[in-house]
Amino acid sequence: MSWEDFMTYLYHGVPHDMRGTTIYPMNAMFGTDLHAVYEEQALKYIGRTHLLSERIALLDCLWNDVIFLTAVHPDDFRKAYASVGLERIRTFRFYEIDIGALDPEKLVVLTRMGLNRADEYERFNPERLADYARVPEATLDYWREQKARGKPPLLFMHIPHVLYQGAIDVSTARIVEA
Repeated sequence: MSWEDFMTYLYHGVPHDMRGTTIYPMNAMFGTDLHAVYEEQALKYIGRTHLLSERIALLDCLWNDVIFLTAVHPDDFRKAYASVGLERIRTFRFYEIDIGALDPEKLVVLTRMGLNRADEYERFNPERLADYARVPEATLDYWREQKARGKPPLLFMHIPHVLYQGAIDVSTARIVEA
């Protein structure tokens, strides 16, 4: 089976202040006219800045040299989130990115993680897409725990993170809302 046999999509949240038609990794924005966007994204890492120096050996780059994607369809994500009694204030908005438009050599998956640490990476394997595209029970348990503690959860904890090294043109990507 070849890469082209898989006509499917990956998803990336639409930034609320998206400018242009290209999504860049954080490091590509540092020191450019997009530096303010870099600073805003860096706020997500308060209390876990060590992740910004996390090395992804399979791509020979840093954590913030990649774009984080998910194979979980936004409708499935929203339903799972609601199933544990959590509600979103805003609608989930994601770019639907054709996997065929991405260089397969630049894709890896963070398949296992702990709280604030990456544990295991693998090369993206389209034959495992069903595994990447589901919300694991560990995520639901984590969301329940955070809700019980009255704390906002990290939305993608324990969900496989598909990482892409480089920029992604989203000019032809459809926006999916859930």
